[in-house]
Amino acid sequence: MIRIYLTGEPLVETDESVVRPIDLSGRQGRLVLTALAWNHDDAVPRGDVAEILWPADRPPSWEATLAAVISNVRRGLPPPLEIEHATGCYRLRVPTDAWVDVEAAYGAAHAAEGAIRLDDMADVYAWTGVATAITKRPFLVGEDGPWVEARRRELTALRIRALDAAIEFCTWNDEWGPALRYIESLIDLDPLRESSYRRLMTVSAASGDRAGAARAYERCRAALAEELGVSPHAETEALYDHILEA
Repeated sequence: MIRIYLTGEPLVETDESVVRPIDLSGRQGRLVLTALAWNHDDAVPRGDVAEILWPADRPPSWEATLAAVISNVRRGLPPPLEIEHATGCYRLRVPTDAWVDVEAAYGAAHAAEGAIRLDDMADVYAWTGVATAITKRPFLVGEDGPWVEARRRELTALRIRALDAAIEFCTWNDEWGPALRYIESLIDLDPLRESSYRRLMTVSAASGDRAGAARAYERCRAALAEELGVSPHAETEALYDHILEA
């Protein structure tokens, strides 16, 4: 069984070994592994790989340098992982039964959302645990560039989906403390996401903390006014009024 981790420290695990970036030409090997494994089995143009390695300015003779990096990564990868090179592209061949953490997180979030739609709430907890654990890990610490930033945005969006599903489970199961912690994580990720404040208001009120619900509304109002110069949406105002009148 091959397990590929792209979050945290990118590495490849097999039953016999663990391959870390230092085994794959260090920083550049780490980037190449992540770039090719993100959408493995898809061909990635050589120029796109170079852009990920050198987002600001490619070095002289970058083609030869890139080829050397690819060669080092190819030698360090355990079989049956294989980097193919054809028509100016690279492709990482991965066995169909391999486990890739980002793929597992997407699959788990999708499964959790599907279970919620089917009102099969008992299965939601395990799926959200997988998705939230993986998406909590950092991505390519110390790196920047358009490709890296785009992947971070994808992972943040996926984490928001996973946290939303986890909150659904916790509220269904009357677990107010964990639900509130998940909501605070949502607000930390996007302080201007108004639906997160509505969740905070609803869960606070459901747990018997009407004062907490009122504070959540004030946090929302202050954040929107300070950052965007707008007032809360009518849906938020209506929820606030409903909580006050309850």
